[in-house]
Amino acid sequence: GDTDDLERDRTLGLTYTHVFTPKLVNDLKFSHTWYKAGNDFVLRDKNYGKEWGIYTESTSKGSPRILMYTQGFQRFDIGNAGANIRDNRNLYIKDTLVWLKNNHTISMGGDFKRQAYDWLYESTGAGGAFYFGLLEGAPNLDRFYLATGSVFSSLLMGVTPYVDYSLQDQSNKLRRNMFAVFIQDDWKVSPRLTLNLGLRYDQESPFSEISNRFATLNFETGKVRYAKGAPKLDLVKFPYEADGPNRPYEPSKLNFAPRVGFAFRPFNDSSTAIRGGYGIFYTSETAFSTVYGSWVAPFAGQFHYAPKAFFLNEPTDRFVTIDKKPYRLDEFKGKTPGFALFNAPYYPTGYMQQWNLSVARYLGKNFAL
Repeated sequence: GDTDDLERDRTLGLTYTHVFTPKLVNDLKFSHTWYKAGNDFVLRDKNYGKEWGIYTESTSKGSPRILMYTQGFQRFDIGNAGANIRDNRNLYIKDTLVWLKNNHTISMGGDFKRQAYDWLYESTGAGGAFYFGLLEGAPNLDRFYLATGSVFSSLLMGVTPYVDYSLQDQSNKLRRNMFAVFIQDDWKVSPRLTLNLGLRYDQESPFSEISNRFATLNFETGKVRYAKGAPKLDLVKFPYEADGPNRPYEPSKLNFAPRVGFAFRPFNDSSTAIRGGYGIFYTSETAFSTVYGSWVAPFAGQFHYAPKAFFLNEPTDRFVTIDKKPYRLDEFKGKTPGFALFNAPYYPTGYMQQWNLSVARYLGKNFAL
């Protein structure tokens, strides 16, 4: 169950500058970054749970997680939590054309970014997390946790009252595009006054999942709505809706960002300068805050199973050894969507307004205010 910590970061950057004339220059920039972080099993050549004889339907590679609770809640584990991998790629292209025309320096251009994130999170280990001795013998909790009465006898017999299973069988492949266009004019109105006038337009699409493994929430009906073409919906056992969007919200199309600034010398010398500016700057939404819809059942997350009568709503417990398929296991896959933080359908882009005003005065050699 030993794991490797991963953190690799690579960047490729290219710049091409072309001078058309002394007053017309184009600058093209390209970059691509690869960032991989997280952890994974050192031994990940096969599913060791199957090799050890543990029943599992998981195709993940590595070991399951076996947790043994002893006196005083001391815990001894075999295996570990499963793979937690974030494989991020970012493509960025920016082009700027600068034109000098009389008292104007005009810059115009645009930029484009393509983000491709492949994320995998298997919190239960490869095949499941099996709890032995958890709260066994605690007063008034026998109906939840009692197996044999001893963590070691339960382990030797291969029976457990508490198991968590993972639903994720592949990475969630998240993708989005962003682009922007802009124009700016640095206008020298007079020897004492310069204006900076600009306008930028940003368009940022939210992340979507390339296999339609995504869900949103219909806030009117209170039901989970799965993307059109979403797979594995035969596992879902709660009321839901289909043919929904494959992204958390519709992006705003009104993200215009004006910028204005000035520099002014009120007197005929350079001893005093007044500068000011104002601008709107739109923020970028992170994947962490917008893609919970790809981590719900039946695509990802985990579900709990117990062979106890209380959990099964039956008169008797239904223990089987861990080499056999648990009783009524399929009924609990996709019984709930699991934990999710859905975004509201109206999700305006965040922005900041920045402004400043300053006065600088030269007071003499080595002094300024």
